[in-house]
Amino acid sequence: MNHPIAGDWYEPDPTWQALGFSTRESFVAHMVAPAQFHAEVHEDVVKSYRTVEHLMALAWYHYPMYDEAIKKLTSMVEMAVKLRCLQVSIPITEGKDDSKNRPLARLIDELCARLQAAELKRRLHAIRDIRNRQAHPEHHSFGGIAMSIAVEPLVYTLNLLFAVSSST
Repeated sequence: MNHPIAGDWYEPDPTWQALGFSTRESFVAHMVAPAQFHAEVHEDVVKSYRTVEHLMALAWYHYPMYDEAIKKLTSMVEMAVKLRCLQVSIPITEGKDDSKNRPLARLIDELCARLQAAELKRRLHAIRDIRNRQAHPEHHSFGGIAMSIAVEPLVYTLNLLFAVSSST
């Protein structure tokens, strides 16, 4: 079966021009945020962030892709919390045969209590709330450029998560 290539898949989204980005280079310079992770950040987080960078870059062609980058980034936080829990010997599953995943909110609470990290706890719960709203939308909407301000604090939180040392 032949699948025709859509003519506009590789055309810049006119939304970016309306927002003041007339070239792909200016868009990338302002809207694609390469992360700086410290050496203790789990390699799975670093690798997953590469996908976030690509999604941000691909938003040049389709504005709503930027929201997908933010969704990926907020979902990465759950993965990062679970990885960090395992590093400090907090179980991420429960039940007779460990077949049930523990709720993220409980993992955050237990991890941050163990790390004695109140600010990290506040940040992680705020990100969890954003992730939950994205995972369970009530209608179709875009955050687009407004969500770009969330990238740096999310990356900061991922770095902080792996920087705080365990008290046990």
